[in-house]
Amino acid sequence: MKILVVDDNEPLHFLIAVWVARAAGFDLNFATNGDEALRCYAKRGPYDVVLTDVVHPGLDGLALSKAIRRKNPRQPIAIFTGGMSDSAVRSFQRLNIPVLLKPLADWQELPRLLKAAMTIKKKKEDRHESSPS
Repeated sequence: MKILVVDDNEPLHFLIAVWVARAAGFDLNFATNGDEALRCYAKRGPYDVVLTDVVHPGLDGLALSKAIRRKNPRQPIAIFTGGMSDSAVRSFQRLNIPVLLKPLADWQELPRLLKAAMTIKKKKEDRHESSPS
């Protein structure tokens, strides 16, 4: 599984890397802001999942998500953030992007978030394949 993690909190990168190391087979790329994430996406994307915070330098999580979806409408994206307004949550829901709030009470929530993002992609692909051409 190939994951792009976008967060300006570099210690969080370490924690996610440790978690992923336990679940071998993951290929992680990290970006500390939205602009860096877009460059990384252009160079190495698409990803199985883009995991992004909402607030970071450059493009925020919503603008980044929209920019990535313009390039690849089927790109699974998940939000991992310390908090957001109800209107922001609705904005992500309209884009079919699951949201998980930090801090985590249980690190098993992170794999569930990634799985939710992948499930949304799978449902879209299934609908696309079953629609008449």
